[in-house]
Amino acid sequence: MNHDGALNALPLYSMDLLDSAEAKELEAHLKTCAACRQELESLAMVNEDLITELSHEDWSGHEKLHDDFTKKLLHEPISSPIPLRRRPRPSWKMGAWAATIAIALLGWGSAYQAHQEASYSNQILAMVSHGQQVPLASTTTGAVRHVDLYVQPRSNKALVWVKKLPPIQPNQVYEGWWIVGKAPVPAGTFKEGPHFLARPRGASAFAITIEPSGGTTKPTTPILVVGTV
Repeated sequence: MNHDGALNALPLYSMDLLDSAEAKELEAHLKTCAACRQELESLAMVNEDLITELSHEDWSGHEKLHDDFTKKLLHEPISSPIPLRRRPRPSWKMGAWAATIAIALLGWGSAYQAHQEASYSNQILAMVSHGQQVPLASTTTGAVRHVDLYVQPRSNKALVWVKKLPPIQPNQVYEGWWIVGKAPVPAGTFKEGPHFLARPRGASAFAITIEPSGGTTKPTTPILVVGTV
């Protein structure tokens, strides 16, 4: 499972709605991708807010479903950024109950998605407003390249915002690299737009290359931009 596929699967995984094969693929990716682990942790943080939002929905005729679902959220929080074991697959009765919940809560699903998007936007705004901006310079003379990098000096959080880089093919991604000592450490893959990264301890620089979808463990193409953190 590549990085983009993992990001799309995380919300379903956090609610235990992936099948076992997909869950295993995602768990293997989580062990090597700090950005996805951080995103899974952020999903855990919305549980409390989500329960509050549920109380404002119109649950006429579905009060029992509301109570059951709220209890499920309270008693089964997402707690581990890298779950090592999955819960046993639910019985057909539990599956039927979950299907009933899913049908009744289609409106809640839209509210959840809106909450996720708003939360993500607020995180970006906070990073841009209060983070330390790191200049990233093009390695090619005369090339117009624009990428913003923000870091939080007292945490491992970072935000890379790709605004203008050489175009990539459908089977390619931009990949970030932290330089720790003299070795490049994968920072995650991304496309245009803002993306959160985890900055490892001891990182002294950040660079971007173009790599095959899914990323690589070492850079295989020339560096596009680089900066000292």
